[in-house]
Amino acid sequence: MLCHFCTGFVHLARRYCERTRRAVLFPPVAVNRRVRGIRVGRPVLFDASAPFTAEKARLKGELEHRVEELYRSLEDDGRAASGLA
Repeated sequence: MLCHFCTGFVHLARRYCERTRRAVLFPPVAVNRRVRGIRVGRPVLFDASAPFTAEKARLKGELEHRVEELYRSLEDDGRAASGLA
């Protein structure tokens, strides 16, 4: 795991949904300084109809997982490009 996410952003998503009735999407973004790469993944939808505590845990875990996958794929691509694969 690269780092654990704080969950304050989920509270903002809930408030935004309550006020606007619009969906909130969170795109996972990985930045790998070693290979000088940035990768953006498929967005994760905040489900306002789910129990908040469960949705907060799900969203946090899903984003952490996707960011880590993106980060690792940047490393793999960097190794392949440099002939270290």
